[in-house]
Amino acid sequence: HSGGGPLSSDEPSKNELTDTPNSSLLHDLIAAHPNCAECSSEGVQWVSTSLGVTLCSDCATAHRKLGTSISSIRSIYMDLWSPIMLNSILHTLGNDLNKQIWEPSIPVGWRKPVSADSAYVKEQWITAKYQWFGFVEEVRVEPTRASINLARAAAQGDSLKIMWCLAHKSDVNSLPVDITIEVEGEPIRFTGTSPLHCACERGHINAVALLVQNGADLSKKDDLGRTPLDVARAASTPNHDVIKTILIQKQERLLW
Repeated sequence: HSGGGPLSSDEPSKNELTDTPNSSLLHDLIAAHPNCAECSSEGVQWVSTSLGVTLCSDCATAHRKLGTSISSIRSIYMDLWSPIMLNSILHTLGNDLNKQIWEPSIPVGWRKPVSADSAYVKEQWITAKYQWFGFVEEVRVEPTRASINLARAAAQGDSLKIMWCLAHKSDVNSLPVDITIEVEGEPIRFTGTSPLHCACERGHINAVALLVQNGADLSKKDDLGRTPLDVARAASTPNHDVIKTILIQKQERLLW
């Protein structure tokens, strides 16, 4: 959705949704998360694909003001959807997990908005939550350790931990110099690789989708001069075929 004005609150009829190519997955998404993640309003119409939450029109407008580097907004009813993206949101994140990561520590003087609150109140909450990191738990992690934590989460395919790292200001495009990560009981050495390289190499579809939605650089090269797509192309598993589709679609700005 583009443009600078408020997002429309006119909800299309349910019949319009049933005619879409991904109607079953969209119905599952609405059924799993029928209320806005920020104010609990009923009748969600929007999704932040980068944060994995469903939203009402007021809160979607506030999310859009954050910019796509923080929250990428898509209409449930009007936009085209990738089934890979929908599955990633359905099976990895969601409103409850977002709450656990982004708002476990609400300071005195703040409260989570409710449906009846004004758009201004909702916007203040959303800005404080995502732009100021105002409600995450206080954990001080030095930059090198933060990079290693994110790379480890990506290599292990742990989407919840990836989002936790991003909520604690880990750089999605960090390049750990030389680390050994235990993956499924096996020590794996990664040299000069970004979190996206790690997820691509291990074939973790949902981790790749989440990193891509949160600004992972598809052109970044590892110590061997390989991009994430090069890494995915070097493997031939079904998971890597899906990952190649994600990266190519993102590269060509199709559905992502």
